Amino acid sequence: MAHEIEIVSRGVLIAEGCVLLCRNKKHGHSYLPGGHVDPFETASHALAREMIEEAALSIRVGGLLLASENSFVQNGKPRHEINLVFHVEHPHSHAGTSHAATPGEDSSSVTREHGACGADSAPSPMVPDHRHTAASAEPGQASARVGSGKTKSDGGSMFHVEPQEAHIEFWWCPLSDLAKAGFVPESLRLWLESGPSDGPTWLSALEAPPLPEPA
Repeated sequence: MAHEIEIVSRGVLIAEGCVLLCRNKKHGHSYLPGGHVDPFETASHALAREMIEEAALSIRVGGLLLASENSFVQNGKPRHEINLVFHVEHPHSHAGTSHAATPGEDSSSVTREHGACGADSAPSPMVPDHRHTAASAEPGQASARVGSGKTKSDGGSMFHVEPQEAHIEFWWCPLSDLAKAGFVPESLRLWLESGPSDGPTWLSALEAPPLPEPA
């Protein structure tokens, strides 16, 4: 029986050593925000659209950081998806205000000094430096790419993200706490924690079947 391969666009938004995550409130797992690419839709457009629909955020989509494939079983159905992970920027992340919260917590009550990702938080693993200027970018996209250096943060500040769908919530997670956050898939978590400096990169969590013998 043939199965469809799903294409999913996801975004990496880093601020103060933390990454913006989306959390499924029913199942408890967290993941990079984004969603499925519709037929004949560009991957960058899909990410921008999903961020508007799910978080009411108008983002700038930058360069591709990672392509990875993963398989899992959901509701008894095997799934095979390819994740296209982009650098993203949002004006609020550079506005100079800082709010962070764990799932279920009011982020407006958490300040830079006391937030889980504030200035007093434990050092985070290095993450890709997205601030280098790319030679070109699609209209409406951030002109950013992975550089040769590494940094703990992109220099932005955290801000409250209001979910537009009842079954999800957004929160800022320290990069050092991704394993505790129930982040999926694991291959993407390990990539974020390791902070690769060169990209784009291809990762696969699948075990390929044996190749057929040549005729």
